Amino acid sequence: MEATADLELEELSLEGLRDIWPILAHEDRLAAFRLLGQTDAEEFFFGLAAEDQAELLLALPAHAQRVWMRLLPPDDAADLVQAAPDERENLLGL
Repeated sequence: MEATADLELEELSLEGLRDIWPILAHEDRLAAFRLLGQTDAEEFFFGLAAEDQAELLLALPAHAQRVWMRLLPPDDAADLVQAAPDERENLLGL
């Protein structure tokens, strides 16, 4: 059964990920996001709500967190920080 889930993730499109995102577990969200190419990943990340952006960003390694945070427009970055108040200091340090 696990191999089937992996195969389905490998075949997932950007639109497909948008459709199933709300029902994916945290770990599955991260795994699916990592399967996207850079252009699709950017489009997907920028289209997420601030809460989902924060969840995803905080699951990434520190160097990737910095990159993604710096790609956000300032107002979106502020929304992300507000969506994760417990991580405020860490996020502001990126």
